[in-house]
Amino acid sequence: MTERITCFIGMIDGPAFASGGGITHEGEDIEVLKLPFEQALRMIETGEICDLKTAVLLQYAALKGVFA
Repeated sequence: MTERITCFIGMIDGPAFASGGGITHEGEDIEVLKLPFEQALRMIETGEICDLKTAVLLQYAALKGVFA
């Protein structure tokens, strides 16, 4: 595998992020899904979250105590 990606972790707050977004002419369709952190971790175990990038970032946040 030779793919290289960069992931960013940031905190969001406020109603501006509630509706998602993206740049339409670039084909972006960003959906914001807010849920409790522990639920997101369980969703990795159940297979509801199966995207590796998302799973790794959630595991990273758990290890670093980001939401503790």
